[in-house]
Amino acid sequence: MTADVRAITIRRPWSSCIASNQPGAKRVENRGAGTSHRGILLIHEGKTVDVDAFADRRVADLLTPHRDAHEQPGVGAVIAVAQLTDVHYAAGGGCCAPWGEIWHHGPKSVVRAVHLVLADVRPLPRPVPARGALGLWTPPEDVTAQVLWQIPKQVAR
Repeated sequence: MTADVRAITIRRPWSSCIASNQPGAKRVENRGAGTSHRGILLIHEGKTVDVDAFADRRVADLLTPHRDAHEQPGVGAVIAVAQLTDVHYAAGGGCCAPWGEIWHHGPKSVVRAVHLVLADVRPLPRPVPARGALGLWTPPEDVTAQVLWQIPKQVAR
């Protein structure tokens, strides 16, 4: 069962926007490359914070304002579980709006964004500490077990 589980590390506040249960929560992650994985995806909040993202109107509208939140480090833990249901290149005309971007700005280049479409996102009652990685990664079995224990069995199929 755990072999089909993958994780993705996302900086705060984007990770918090995905883990949110509020209307308008982020249900697409913009990346520079796709994946063949479909199914369970652990949302790992990295320790690095995207300070500039707190000025993004979508973030401000979704998250409860916290004074000095941008100065706090990320938690370095799995904070939510989702189903990765689709992966596609960004298209014009509002594809995956309002969170889907057309371009992905990587460290060395700008490429057409790949949208990782998320569904059935469930925040964890207790974050599970884990070391993150670039791209989609396979979490250690003990981390996966601690995460799946916290969610209803129907998600862990």
